[in-house]
Amino acid sequence: MKLLHVLAAAASLVSVSASAAPPDAGEVFEAELAAFEREDAAESAAAGGLLVLGSSSIKFWVSMREDLAPLKAVNRGFGGSRIADINRNFARLLGPRRPSAILLYSGDNDLVSASPEAVFSELGRFLDLKTRHLGDVPVYVLTVKPSPVRVTLLPRQRRYNALLAALAERRPDVHMVDIFSSMVGPDQTVRAELFGPDGLHMNAAGYALWTSHVRAALGLRKEPGR
Repeated sequence: MKLLHVLAAAASLVSVSASAAPPDAGEVFEAELAAFEREDAAESAAAGGLLVLGSSSIKFWVSMREDLAPLKAVNRGFGGSRIADINRNFARLLGPRRPSAILLYSGDNDLVSASPEAVFSELGRFLDLKTRHLGDVPVYVLTVKPSPVRVTLLPRQRRYNALLAALAERRPDVHMVDIFSSMVGPDQTVRAELFGPDGLHMNAAGYALWTSHVRAALGLRKEPGR
């Protein structure tokens, strides 16, 4: 009888565990992906412009359109995402648009639990998808940023950024935008003044720094009023 009670209790725990399992990654981002699709349906998606893909650092870049004018920048950042999430939903993120260039910021969240080499492999899959859908359209890839709350990840971030730099040297459709070097001081410590209270997401000064690097990489003049 005791054995039967133990088995019944174990079955009950399995049932509770299954019901409490986290939702599929696609479900986590469904609301944001659906909002992007509604936006695509409401706008005339003319060819050209800049498709900006990434995680919350892109999502929270609320001044992006003004910062990157006169290019028409389309913000497709969704919070907490990784490169694999972008790959899984690439067709939905692209929608009917046929951009003249892509700006990508991802890998920051990935490196929390994955090796630089594994994250770099996901970037390779992203580039395969880009080529399949858009041919030789250029991709501007921002280096993974340092941040105060992720200082223990600095070695991984540097390794990933080095892999990215080597890739950009050998692929004409890939351009690295180095924001990492400007976000650390001369002593290589993270510049905390570029971040908000959570120590992970940037403040206006951080986005101003990104804007200057991205505009330079895209061959745009210095942004008006700055």
